[in-house]
Parts: sequence; structure tokens; C-alpha cells
Amino acid sequence: MEKKREEKNKVLQEELNELELLEGLDAASLKEEVLHRNFKSVDEFNKRIATLRIKLTNKRENHESSETIDESKYPLLQIEDYKLTQEQIKQKRIQKMQRTAAVMRLEKRQA
Repeated sequence: MEKKREEKNKVLQEELNELELLEGLDAASLKEEVLHRNFKSVDEFNKRIATLRIKLTNKRENHESSETIDESKYPLLQIEDYKLTQEQIKQKRIQKMQRTAAVMRLEKRQA
């Protein structure tokens, strides 16, 4: 599954690179090339570039965020037990188990 995702990202990146090269052309050449590549207009061409940039940015961000554990989800783990009430200690145990499970899922995904 990861391999498919990487392959798809690679294809999207190649398409974006190719279209970005065309952006540097003068207006007449750009219009001719855009029509040659089956776009109906230059606006459609620009929308496609914007879409590709958004897709690739979101995928990079999602991939990066999926590789780390968000410690802000587990605030009680940073506090010493003697500073907590009994109820907070119970919550801390739950957060500890949740964090451990998240770490295990992340390790399993990366393996």
C-alpha cells in the first residue's frame, strides 16, 4: 500500500514538474502547448497546477504527521504523580496506554 502511494506521488510530482516547465513559456506558446495537451483553456491548465500542488502538499503533511506521535494529546504524562489527584492519576494511566498503543501502531506501519 505504501508502495502504491509513493508511486502515485511520484507520478503527480512528475506531472507537476512538466506543467511548471510550461509556465515559463510566452503567452502564445503557452496557449498552443496547453491546447495540445488537451486542456480547454489556460485557466484549466492553471487550475490543474494548483490542484497538483495542493495534493502533493497535503500528502507530504499527512505523511510527516503520521510518522510522529502528538505529545500534546497526552499532557498528564509530563506531570509528576505527586502533583496529581487520584482521578488525574487514573487518567494518566489511560493516556500512557493510549500513547503506547499509538507508538506500536506507528512502528508496525513503518516496518
